[in-house]
Amino acid sequence: MAKMGKSYISKLAIVLVLLVCAWYGKNLNTWGKNKVIQKDVILYYAYLPATFIFNDLNFEFTTKLPVDFEGQIWLQTSPTEKPILRMTMGMAILWIPFFLGAHAMAHLLGVSTLGYSWPYSFSIFLATLFYLFLGLFFLRKLLLRYFSDITTAIVLIMVVMATNIIVLCNRRNPE
Repeated sequence: MAKMGKSYISKLAIVLVLLVCAWYGKNLNTWGKNKVIQKDVILYYAYLPATFIFNDLNFEFTTKLPVDFEGQIWLQTSPTEKPILRMTMGMAILWIPFFLGAHAMAHLLGVSTLGYSWPYSFSIFLATLFYLFLGLFFLRKLLLRYFSDITTAIVLIMVVMATNIIVLCNRRNPE
């Protein structure tokens, strides 16, 4: 069993992974181009503006959005003819603290506060880094119970490289 006090290589691996992911995110600047809230994220994210900005989880506000609305909300119709989202709100719950911070920043910066301007995309970028850190932190603690520090560091890096985080970071969206 590895001793926790001498496990600096695995800590360094976590820092390295986070720096690489943050560098990728900064250089791709998808959050600055408002290209984070796309594809499935549209479905998970829609609960946040619906709850905290429009106060309408029935999504009736979607019929009254301004013409210059930046976002997309993909709704389906229920058997009772009401608009519904196809996804559950699990991801939205995890994003709440970041969304609320973005909402405050949007007010302070004077940008659109309808939930789809760049501070909101940036908040999802930050949430991704935060939850990546949290996952790696606890995985590291578990791995160090059974493996050496160097083995743990290698596994942490390989876990990140084996997931679609790298694929998502490399995806360049057309302008």
